[in-house]
Amino acid sequence: MRSFKFYIFDLENTFDEMTIYNGPTTASPLVGVFTGNVSPGLVTGSSGCLTIVFTSDGLVRAPGWEALVSCVICSTPGCATTCNGGAAPSNDACSGAINIGAIPAPSPCPGGIGALSSLNTTNLCANPEFPYTSLLGCQPAGNMSTPAADVWYRFTITGPSLNISLSGGLITPNVGLYEGNSCAGLIPRGCAIGAAGNLNATFSGLASGSYYLQVSGGNVADQCNFNLTLQNNYDCAGCVIQSNLTAVPPPVNGMYPAGQTVNFCYTISDYNQTSANWLHGIVPTLGPGWDMSTFTPVSATNCSGAGTWNWYSTNVTSSATGNVTGPGYYYESNLGNAGGVADGNPGNNFGDNNGAGICDWTFCFSVQTIPIGSCVPGTSLNINIDTYGDGESGSWTSVACTQDPITNFLQL
Repeated sequence: MRSFKFYIFDLENTFDEMTIYNGPTTASPLVGVFTGNVSPGLVTGSSGCLTIVFTSDGLVRAPGWEALVSCVICSTPGCATTCNGGAAPSNDACSGAINIGAIPAPSPCPGGIGALSSLNTTNLCANPEFPYTSLLGCQPAGNMSTPAADVWYRFTITGPSLNISLSGGLITPNVGLYEGNSCAGLIPRGCAIGAAGNLNATFSGLASGSYYLQVSGGNVADQCNFNLTLQNNYDCAGCVIQSNLTAVPPPVNGMYPAGQTVNFCYTISDYNQTSANWLHGIVPTLGPGWDMSTFTPVSATNCSGAGTWNWYSTNVTSSATGNVTGPGYYYESNLGNAGGVADGNPGNNFGDNNGAGICDWTFCFSVQTIPIGSCVPGTSLNINIDTYGDGESGSWTSVACTQDPITNFLQL
């Protein structure tokens, strides 16, 4: 049985791609379609062989891919070992999730690939909890099985792209990915379903931080030992590579008192100008626990000096795409403007060019929680911060940055 373990994978995003099938022809089950620097990781042909189709537009040449090709012992779907009334694994529920720790950090772009992190593990004798947690709308299709013999893992990542591979005796492997620092209030980030003992899935647009992974077979009886492989990558086809959000004072147990003033600063320390997209927009979205009448923006860092960053309290419409975004911080200059003037409409100009990486961007604002007379305990104090290149919200005609992660302040 053939196995491919990819160590290098870097193709021209979207235009060059590798398609892998679990079998001898392109009519065999699809493992996945891979492009950019989203590596397939470890791929094993459970049917005995793999079919790989590589397509290219022949224009832009990227470094390519490198994989170790090997033969592994064939096995039939299903587990040779069964649970005979033994104890459930320690990670049978989210509260006992095995801590894998920090997944190796990706290398800097244009490579952006992280080392593989593998774990030999099991769901033998696992019991479905009640009520059972599962997700809908999985890759490539369908919903997670419920109930099933599930086990849990936790880890941290720094890059926005995560490859997950499973191989072994599970007949129909299922995975659910959740973001959060604890089992309380986990935010679903996607799910995937494999076949014939194998699963290969990629989740993109992830913020750096802590995650939980739920793994099961296709039903309660689908139990076995299996190998779990995780790989964290930068999406070098994206733009925001590294960023962070700080709050002064920090919350206590995820909460602030009513009427509390908090000062926030969002910093982008690594930005990849994919398809010549310059940073153009920063849009924070605040939960209902914040009093927007107290929102006070602070002047932002200007890296190129060609224009200015300003806060716009109304929506901005891109002259290139018609996309409507905002309110938020936007870059206003005369570059990219048909009239060659800064006219107060950032939707018709380019962003802040920082191709040489001469500085980091920092965007700050202060805001108060709602006053005590209006406060309802448990009201969300989350803040989402989305970013836009000038191909998304300005006048540049080459769209990129659409998979950049959205930063979350509180997962409530």
